[in-house]
Amino acid sequence: MRPGTLPVPLIAGLGAAARLALRDHHEREQYCTVFKAQLLEAFAPLNPEFNGDPARTMPHAVNLSVPGLDAEAAMLAVKDLIAISNGSACTSQRYEPSHVLTAVALPEDRVRGALRISWSHLTPVPDWSAVVDRLARVRQPAA
Repeated sequence: MRPGTLPVPLIAGLGAAARLALRDHHEREQYCTVFKAQLLEAFAPLNPEFNGDPARTMPHAVNLSVPGLDAEAAMLAVKDLIAISNGSACTSQRYEPSHVLTAVALPEDRVRGALRISWSHLTPVPDWSAVVDRLARVRQPAA
């Protein structure tokens, strides 16, 4: 591409993607909202603590901590069932507690046990009972 010329095919592609996103937004958001409701219902027996206001989070992500559950052990326990991360997206490339969760003065065990789960309209619904069963098995009893 010559300096000063516009990448017309790329601009046209971005325009087409934007049109599709607008057209399909409601259907995709609805799928994510239902997925989230199923996740929250399945996790309820684990008594999760939400890191953030659940009513103000996006329909395609949740960050929570489960008392007695270490995030690293949780990720290993369910790696063949669902993709989860520890902490926040800001620290997903390394195993460090989320600086965001630390900055809001959450207790250290809650930060260390934080799980970030995100999905899209293309994410198949996992076997939530199997996910919760495995998490319950690696959970440490309350002290």
